[in-house]
Amino acid sequence: MPTPQERPDLFEFQECHGHFHFLGFARYRLLNNIGEEVAAGRKVSFCLEDILRWDPSSPQNSFYTCDHQGIQAGWSDVYDGGLPGQWIDVTGLPAGVYTLEVTMNPDQVLEESDYTNNTTTIEVELTD
Repeated sequence: MPTPQERPDLFEFQECHGHFHFLGFARYRLLNNIGEEVAAGRKVSFCLEDILRWDPSSPQNSFYTCDHQGIQAGWSDVYDGGLPGQWIDVTGLPAGVYTLEVTMNPDQVLEESDYTNNTTTIEVELTD
């Protein structure tokens, strides 16, 4: 992963956290029943670090931190729904069934062995 010094266009400094955050890690789109985008959002920024080891064959110790960002193979970073800045404004949209589409690394800035599994969708229902 490039550093903030190598690619300042990909990062923003977060004063409240005291470190850089990577921009553009995820894209969120709300689609109507014919697949048209009706609303969009994004996670403002991320600090990419090893949080959860999911592959038992991967290194046992975390390597990446917010000061030296990345995610090593067999590890993941975790962002739960309680973190701020993760939303799509649905004001004015009619009630109905929509599809929420989330794409990780949409611009393929981060090197991966497989980019084909970066998008997932889930059905959501908006009510009055």
